[in-house]
Amino acid sequence: TWMAAMILATCGWGLWWLGLATHSFLPSLFPGLLPIYIVTGTLASVGLFLAVFTIRARTIWVLLAGVPILANLSLLLLPAVVGPEILEAIKK
Repeated sequence: TWMAAMILATCGWGLWWLGLATHSFLPSLFPGLLPIYIVTGTLASVGLFLAVFTIRARTIWVLLAGVPILANLSLLLLPAVVGPEILEAIKK
């Protein structure tokens, strides 16, 4: 399940990069930030749940689950980490 959590994080980050590339190169096709937030937040929430659910009593499981936990958590926290100035620049 930790692998599925990492796949979900990778898909979420890929969608963010695809959205930013679309905004830069094909602005008429850019869906806006809200749909990107909704889809990537859903992927990250499920991925974070799976990653935390993966942890067992042994140290190796904590190490294995640590990467998808951080990847999904960073995806969930992206809107809070990225400043409002950057988000306003993307909206334009």
